[in-house]
Amino acid sequence: MQTLDLEPGGGPGPADPPSSPVRLLAYSVAVALALVTGSLVMGDDTGTRRGGRVPRPAPVAPTTPVDVVPVRLREVCPVTTDHRDYLTVSFRLANTDDATLHVTAVTGPPLGGLRQDRPATGGGTCEKPGRGPARARLVADGTRLWTVRWKLPDTCPESSPLRIGVSYRRPGDVTPDSGPLVVLPDLTGIGFVQCPKVVTAFPEQSG
Repeated sequence: MQTLDLEPGGGPGPADPPSSPVRLLAYSVAVALALVTGSLVMGDDTGTRRGGRVPRPAPVAPTTPVDVVPVRLREVCPVTTDHRDYLTVSFRLANTDDATLHVTAVTGPPLGGLRQDRPATGGGTCEKPGRGPARARLVADGTRLWTVRWKLPDTCPESSPLRIGVSYRRPGDVTPDSGPLVVLPDLTGIGFVQCPKVVTAFPEQSG
């Protein structure tokens, strides 16, 4: 039976020409680039492993919780002053800790030209502040009155909050901790002879 050859020139085709040197070189370069790229992406720690220096993650610094001052300002008494030489503030502090606190010191750090005139005293009331020592044992939720007297500067005081420093020790502590508290945000409404007139607020700090 006779069949039809549907493809023209139905004989066997010519053999493929041999690869040229240029094509072989291009292929070799492509393979080499692929190998180099793969080693860069995957990473090669062979050298560090052989030398015993295996990379380690960077250490993370531990976070230490900030200790909050366990006393709070409960009351501020009316300010006492002669408007020239001194300013006295009595205030009541409350223990917000679950344990008894030993208050070892209450101070008035120098601020705005004011400096503490004498050691702080404790006890009493707003109407009649006590003259006891500043050191005291303050039970949980307990309160006590303290009084600090500041010496006024020769010039008009600068604008700054009036702060105190409280040193305390918890049961079992070897050394006391301390922290600041603001007893007055400013001295608004208090007049001083050093100022040009009776001021309602301190002048802004210069410089």
